[in-house]
Amino acid sequence: MAEIIFSSIQGSHETKSDQGHKINYDVTILYDREEPAYTIQYETKDRMVPQADTIKFENGSTVVEDGQNVFRLDKEEEQEEE
Repeated sequence: MAEIIFSSIQGSHETKSDQGHKINYDVTILYDREEPAYTIQYETKDRMVPQADTIKFENGSTVVEDGQNVFRLDKEEEQEEE
């Protein structure tokens, strides 16, 4: 099981999982609720399953598990940008 930490800043980014998988991803933020909703679309060419997916962080959540991986949203990075 890989752990991947995504930036919460809108745009295109690159990261690595704790197992060394190189991951490219795009962050989209929807502000029509009390808590913003973050949609992450990622892909990797490394040996990670699934190699591409869409992850949604809603209602203030910062962790999503899919049974194979743990995805974390780094909201502290967003606060540093303000």
